[in-house]
Amino acid sequence: MAYVVSQRVQIEWVKLLSFSANQKAGLLEGPPPTLSLRSTTSQQLDGKNKQVRVAARFECIGTTDSQKSVPLLHIEAIYELVYSIPSTEGIEDRNIVAFGELNGLYNGWPYWRELVQSTLGRMGLPPFTLPVYRPANDEQARPALPSDSRSGVTRLEEKGAGRQKPAKVKQKKS
Repeated sequence: MAYVVSQRVQIEWVKLLSFSANQKAGLLEGPPPTLSLRSTTSQQLDGKNKQVRVAARFECIGTTDSQKSVPLLHIEAIYELVYSIPSTEGIEDRNIVAFGELNGLYNGWPYWRELVQSTLGRMGLPPFTLPVYRPANDEQARPALPSDSRSGVTRLEEKGAGRQKPAKVKQKKS
């Protein structure tokens, strides 16, 4: 599904739209937290500007067995990935969704990995390198994203409203 789009596009830019990070006091005093990773995507096909826009949202949440409901560590970022596409002929919404879920996450992952590693250092926490992102058809075969959820596509009309921000990232409960 994603191939129909990926064979036509060229990445133009990746930009950080939002970022937040916080830790609870005393994080290093107890047992080390278990880190869980989540991601979501939102896609747009902008026919007027000949672009595919993907908003990729990544989260890293650290909890312990005794405090599962209150994260001890939370890092979140949303990246906008913009791809030029010379022709949108024959591309359906499902192709854009598949492209955003696969390529958007794959292309955004290195930026996310670097951000997590440098943020942990700035927070005075031990370094941690996120695993390599390995796209797979089977949800179970994607260990880097154990709590992965997806969203749909927003299609801008050919006579559309010009450059617009990606649709809000929607997160589904896993």
